[in-house]
Amino acid sequence: MRCRLRILNVLASDVSWKVRQTAAFFSVCCSFFPLPGLSSAGEAQTHWKSAVDAHVQPYLEEQLVVGLTIGIIQGDVRSVHSYGVADTTTGEPPNSQTGYEIGSITKVFTGLLLADLVSSGQLRLDQGMVSLLSRESPAPGESIKAITLRHLATHSSGLPRMPTNFRPADVQDPYADYDRDRLYAFLATHHREHPVETHWEYSNLASGLLGQLMADQQGQDFSSLLLQRICHPLSMLDTEIATPGSKPKRLATGHRSDLQPAHPWHFTALAGAGAIRSNMRDMMNFAQFQLTLHQPDQESDLTEQGAIALRKAARLAWQIHRPAAAPDQFAMGLGWLVARDGQTRFHNGQTGGFHSAIFINQPLQQALILLSNTATEQIDRLAEDLFKVVAGRQVAPRKFER
Repeated sequence: MRCRLRILNVLASDVSWKVRQTAAFFSVCCSFFPLPGLSSAGEAQTHWKSAVDAHVQPYLEEQLVVGLTIGIIQGDVRSVHSYGVADTTTGEPPNSQTGYEIGSITKVFTGLLLADLVSSGQLRLDQGMVSLLSRESPAPGESIKAITLRHLATHSSGLPRMPTNFRPADVQDPYADYDRDRLYAFLATHHREHPVETHWEYSNLASGLLGQLMADQQGQDFSSLLLQRICHPLSMLDTEIATPGSKPKRLATGHRSDLQPAHPWHFTALAGAGAIRSNMRDMMNFAQFQLTLHQPDQESDLTEQGAIALRKAARLAWQIHRPAAAPDQFAMGLGWLVARDGQTRFHNGQTGGFHSAIFINQPLQQALILLSNTATEQIDRLAEDLFKVVAGRQVAPRKFER
């Protein structure tokens, strides 16, 4: 019972959301300055290795993580740094092609999908979500009708973090059996407790619902929509949606915070909230694409027509669509969280056995991605410290009290 309660609490509170700890960090982002440019991947690897090693080592010594891969981008130059093991049974180390569950970073992709459908004229941000429900779906409750697609993408829909009919048959794989019928049955009976727009509440339900609505509107499943409109244009060839029965590509073995092996997670109707599996190579393609949004399209090195079209959508998703309404909140793009400096976009994510984080700053032309096969919030502090280092600040490696 203790294990069951712990896992359900993780789902209800979404441990990937850490406002209080990240608020102090991002309040000083505006004081960062870019480091001298690096001209090659080899130079970047050498430049960052000692600093990354020093910051990662305390986490390995304290046995807080089993394995992790860190990606750094400065302009057009990338470096990848891997530590620990991807599989404890074989001792295989992780690398740029090791697969990880990225959890709630999926919400950034869901927001980008919405922006893409809006940019192509197929949807509107202020379109009521009920207009996307099929005729066969149960009629939604009256309070649902005021919710727009923008509200779903910015956690301002008034919907709770999780649906009240979320009762997983297997707490080790909790999202696998929450299907479309159960999702729409919830909407038919739910009475919204909070007003839209004015009340902010981080919601796995809202993001998952947005993904399902877009898939229904397009006559596709969420996985096909993601691959077609985002992954293929950006050459994210190993990125996939973890659906029941799917076979993962080189997925690392996930671990709980006590370092015991964790069951992989699978998603059905709430895939838009956290179902993506990816690797560092693909995630760096995604981050690099975000760093080029300021460039005129004709100056881009993107040759894929779909990626050029996607740039318009990414610019829309990058914009602020909901200002911070309170000191303990962040402004939001479509899926993105916006740092206090107004420049950095970020998100993190956690599943039963993985934790991840991504930070991107366009003016500095810098990005940091961290993927780990251990479900621990400690990873957020490591990612934040490394992003400070990349942005030019002097940060001492973390010391843990024994």
